Amino acid sequence: MSWSKVSDNVKLSPKLIAKLNALSDMLSFDIEITSGIRSAKSQASAMFGKIEAGDNTLSDYRNREFANDIVEAYPNLDNATAIVKEYANQGLASYHLVGKAIDVRSRTLSDVQKNEVVKAAKLLGGRPLIETQPPHIHISFPNLETKKNNWLLLALLIGGVFWISQD
Repeated sequence: MSWSKVSDNVKLSPKLIAKLNALSDMLSFDIEITSGIRSAKSQASAMFGKIEAGDNTLSDYRNREFANDIVEAYPNLDNATAIVKEYANQGLASYHLVGKAIDVRSRTLSDVQKNEVVKAAKLLGGRPLIETQPPHIHISFPNLETKKNNWLLLALLIGGVFWISQD
């Protein structure tokens, strides 16, 4: 089937798009993507949205220290953004920040369809999590390679060293 973004504000990398294409090819229905790559501020805002929806402990977050720090920062978005950046610098924040996660709208899906998304995501190496506040299926792809290819930089560096040694 196919997928679509709920708005132009949903940012996706070519590698996430490739995963979405593969995922949608495995499904018997269309899906809507509500989130992709996020900035630290948009991550903090999304976490505040969960708090405002009633999840005042951010229960879906495995890193309890991170979740607790955001809960304590609420409602100060600037403070929460700084906390997200701090954890991200340590590699301990959301996969959305590094282009390795998407959110699929689930409020329009039946339980059978949700399970189909979960199964397909797992087959693609994803870690799906059905969340209720707000309703969506978070899918992270921890093994998705997002680093840029540095072969050109390496070739230039070796060439520069070779050129300098010729003097």
